[in-house]
Amino acid sequence: MKKILLTACLAVLVTGAAWAQTPARDIAGSYSGTLTISLGKPIDGEALVMEGKSVSIEAVSDEAVNFTLPDFSFEGMSLGDIFLPGIPVATEPDGSVSFGENEAVPFEFLGGMITATACISSLGSRVRDGRADINVDVVWTNSASFGTEANLPIYVRFSGESEAARFDLNRDGSVDVSDVAMLVEYILAH
Repeated sequence: MKKILLTACLAVLVTGAAWAQTPARDIAGSYSGTLTISLGKPIDGEALVMEGKSVSIEAVSDEAVNFTLPDFSFEGMSLGDIFLPGIPVATEPDGSVSFGENEAVPFEFLGGMITATACISSLGSRVRDGRADINVDVVWTNSASFGTEANLPIYVRFSGESEAARFDLNRDGSVDVSDVAMLVEYILAH
């Protein structure tokens, strides 16, 4: 009986794994890690680093995702969520998934007091083997009204691991049939 149940589970998981072989579905999920933010200059050793942050990537087609950075905050102010829809993704020759060109999306924070735009930078933003390194280009569009440089860039980088990576039992960078086979072997042996 145990073998029949495990075989049925394996068949369902194999079917699911075959369905998931697109760039968008390969990277879809929640990621936990650090957010690094630099106001007005590229990220360096002086940038603000915040631990325990998360992002989510949702597949909306085989080659496009929605990206959400919940509760974006800076200088102690919780500004709100950054939601970037329909971002193109593609699998690179090295197996990583890259983000393509995407339009900057306008945002209003703090009831419209702060206005900004954001998009994912296609340069250096990748997901590979359950690890995400994503650069979000934010522009504070009404910064001049606060006595600072007009259209002040805010450099944002998220680096973290997929929460699904914990199911990568053989540590090969993907959750697939080989991980299920390892689990089945373990269960049958015990």
